[in-house]
Amino acid sequence: MVDFIFYTFLLLFIGVVVFYIYRWTVALKAFIRVQLLPKNERHLIKEERKLKKAEESIKRMEDIKAMREKLEAKKKEIGVKDPQAQSASSYIVVIVMFCVLYFAIWKGDKILDEVPKTSTAKPDIVQCIEGAKQYAQNPSTYKMHWLMDAAWMDHDNGRKSLHTSFTAANAFGVESTHRVRCLYGADGNLMEVNIID
Repeated sequence: MVDFIFYTFLLLFIGVVVFYIYRWTVALKAFIRVQLLPKNERHLIKEERKLKKAEESIKRMEDIKAMREKLEAKKKEIGVKDPQAQSASSYIVVIVMFCVLYFAIWKGDKILDEVPKTSTAKPDIVQCIEGAKQYAQNPSTYKMHWLMDAAWMDHDNGRKSLHTSFTAANAFGVESTHRVRCLYGADGNLMEVNIID
């Protein structure tokens, strides 16, 4: 088996060497033939070769131009937008996202800072979050929406209630949204948590 592989590679190597020797011989014959020609004819042959190279380069440029036109036509057909236009739209998206984030933080700060006029203490939102989390069947999937979906309500007796929502998955892994009402006393302590499905 080893001898077979060795002789196979040897034959391939010999074939490659013979092929290149043949090419070099043909090129050498052509070079000698050209050198034996008169000077004027050699000059004409050189000029003809230059002309062929120039024609080939022009043909390649025309092919490239045709390919570019086809590519542009396909882009228009598919509906590919200009990258500069896409970058401009991405800037707009970033600005909108920044505005939404700023609004969310601002609103969240407002929620935290709002205190009923008749109350002497600030309600603890963490108590509401933890209280609602106890009702979730799968607490690891619990997500409170108190930044974007929350509203405070003042009561005449000095109490205050926070209305918000949360999402959590059930035992089957299906997420659902639930409304929450957390009632705070006048002292700011959480009194009760009601889940409104």
